[in-house]
Amino acid sequence: MTIQEISAQLAAPFADSDIEWRYSSISKDKTSGLVVAYVTNRAIQNRLDAVLGIGGWKNEFVPWHADKKNNKESQLCGLSIWIEERNEWLTKYDGADDSETEPIKGGLSDSMKRAAVQWGIGRYLYEMDNVYANTEKEKFIKRSEYGKLNAAHQALVARLFGSKAPTPKPQSNGTPPAETQAPAPQNQQKPQVRPTQQARPAVQPQPRPQAQSVQNAPATPQAPAPERKQQNTVPPNSYKILRVATVANIKRKNENDTKLQLENADGKRFEVYVYYTNPQLAPGVVLTDCKITTIKNGDIVFYLLEEYTIYEQQNAA
Repeated sequence: MTIQEISAQLAAPFADSDIEWRYSSISKDKTSGLVVAYVTNRAIQNRLDAVLGIGGWKNEFVPWHADKKNNKESQLCGLSIWIEERNEWLTKYDGADDSETEPIKGGLSDSMKRAAVQWGIGRYLYEMDNVYANTEKEKFIKRSEYGKLNAAHQALVARLFGSKAPTPKPQSNGTPPAETQAPAPQNQQKPQVRPTQQARPAVQPQPRPQAQSVQNAPATPQAPAPERKQQNTVPPNSYKILRVATVANIKRKNENDTKLQLENADGKRFEVYVYYTNPQLAPGVVLTDCKITTIKNGDIVFYLLEEYTIYEQQNAA
């Protein structure tokens, strides 16, 4: 398996059951908060076994530094993967402090999760839009909120990977060999299969590109050009909507607000929040006469779009 193939399978999305959610911040009244998605450590181990086999990866933990003032230790996790085409182990490191609950176990688990992200495992979760969830007993996520959280994860997977998201399948290599012998059986099996599979397509794909090139040759009128010229009619001091996301309102229960990613005429992008939802706010819509205010909540700064006008572009005759 090549590095590109390994990378693609490791970076594939996970099932909802493999995702855990934690609060990154909680409102002052402790009724709701911003939650962040993580991949469970067990799911990471299963992914490594499925893609590489139990002998195709290994990890090690190295002491990092100690916080004597707070009586906390830190550790690095080195996650190594056997690369057949290079005939060597590649290792990537990341670290974490001991956690508050079960400090040693939590610290080891967190450092391995961070090292797994270095290999692309679960990295797509960093693209998740802000998700809020109501609390239970001022600390835990309400069970009734997990339907909404799973829906947010599914929407992210659909946006990044499409409807046909790749799912790694466990390797069927028979009885797993010892760790040092893991690469050898895989190198012996693949030359027996790949030449026969490559011998057939080597002849068949040749006529297909020729047919496609003939069909595609006349169909080259560059239609996007006039659409881009129409953008010049947009008035100055306007903003174009690039992305729309629905977020839960912290203070008003059972109500949602809207988060927009805007782009100004200079190509600068930033995010704003809008009270409530409006179906007219969609990607590609241009807003004018905008009143944007800056809101500060402690160290957190965000922008609120209080007033706006939806610009109606005139179609060219």
